[in-house]
Amino acid sequence: MIPQAPYADKKNNGVFHKQMLTLNKPLTIPNRQGDAAFIPFESYETGLLRFGDGDPDSQQNDSLTDVAVNAKDAIVELRIPWQLLNIKDPSMHEAIGDIRENGLDASVQTSGFRVAVLTYKPEPDADTIQHPGVGAIADFLPSASNGVLRANDMPLYQWKGWDYPQTHERLKKSYYKLKETFATVKLPTD
Repeated sequence: MIPQAPYADKKNNGVFHKQMLTLNKPLTIPNRQGDAAFIPFESYETGLLRFGDGDPDSQQNDSLTDVAVNAKDAIVELRIPWQLLNIKDPSMHEAIGDIRENGLDASVQTSGFRVAVLTYKPEPDADTIQHPGVGAIADFLPSASNGVLRANDMPLYQWKGWDYPQTHERLKKSYYKLKETFATVKLPTD
């Protein structure tokens, strides 16, 4: 359903290949009049991270926020979808394996992810390091040595496996709006 790019089957081809999540397959729904409604295939690029305010107590709250920046407290919060990290089953630490070698069911266990952060400036200045294809890098975390980030210097992000996900419920702000609306609805009594 998603056209294959001609370079996608070449390992380490140097081309970024966006990951698409299927929202629905094409579907034709017949009706009594003999017509049919057609619902086309839809997909979503999981790497398009949405900037916003993820604080549920904020007036500007957006529950779909992937990246939230709190400049006052110098905090950046990032929510990355498991699919974007090639994780098949996070509860079992199962990641997508080498599908070229072992087919679509290929999987591997992961112990976690090495994490690094860098910032860049579109226009380089004296305090930045110019990297081809990336732009002017302003800062690294952890520190880079001669402009090189070493994996062994990066912190390892790990998580515990689970049988049942830990959850907590909260009512969204829209709940109270719906409650008010439904309270005004008059139902027929006959």
